[in-house]
Amino acid sequence: MSPDERWTATLTEPARSGRPAVAFADNRSGARRNVELPVPADPEQEGRYLRTLWPTWSPDGRRLLLNVFEPGFEPRSEGIVLIDVPTLKARFVRIENALITVGGFQWTRDGKGVVVRWGKNGKSSVRRYDLTGAVKRTWHVRGRPAAQGQGTFTPSGRRFVTACTSLEKSACVWDTATGKAVTRIKLASSPVWSPVLGWYDERHLLAPTPGGVGIVDLRGKVVETLLKAPEKRGIHLRFEARGRG
Repeated sequence: MSPDERWTATLTEPARSGRPAVAFADNRSGARRNVELPVPADPEQEGRYLRTLWPTWSPDGRRLLLNVFEPGFEPRSEGIVLIDVPTLKARFVRIENALITVGGFQWTRDGKGVVVRWGKNGKSSVRRYDLTGAVKRTWHVRGRPAAQGQGTFTPSGRRFVTACTSLEKSACVWDTATGKAVTRIKLASSPVWSPVLGWYDERHLLAPTPGGVGIVDLRGKVVETLLKAPEKRGIHLRFEARGRG
């Protein structure tokens, strides 16, 4: 659902053409429309198109982003698809060879660009691109950009957070302007939970806690556990921000 709750977008099975598609529902009017995605054909599989995953709304709700994988099974990018609303016009933007593990491309706070991990596991950085696919900045920091709650960047955009150690047992907070480290926080973890990390507000993270998932301050103190979950039970969690009407 979009941040203003007007639109619901669902990545669907490939259409008759074989292309992946997104089903949009306008929650005000009730109108529905399927949008086929302009994804390149997969050169290794005749009649198939490149894998497309992880629909993600921009903070202002004006665009939907989807990750497009390169051929094969390596977690590398061929590019992204951007869909504007309410026109529902889709375009493919080629950004090759980014490392799109766990969430892939994430929005900048102003919605005018995207960030993604670049390099290889154990030795990577974070790159920012504009919406034409041009590289605008590289931060030489560890980890993948966080994907949940209010996303990678604080509401002000002054800081960003990455999952920065193996098995995602720590979160690292960085200064956006300088790229310097602000703090590193040890997180609770479970080998059978899906990763959960992002901003809750300007000074708190949404992150795993010993009892589940909750609000954690920048010293690592658990402020509140929002969802309790058994440590050994496999669960897939998704938290997204909503606008306040």
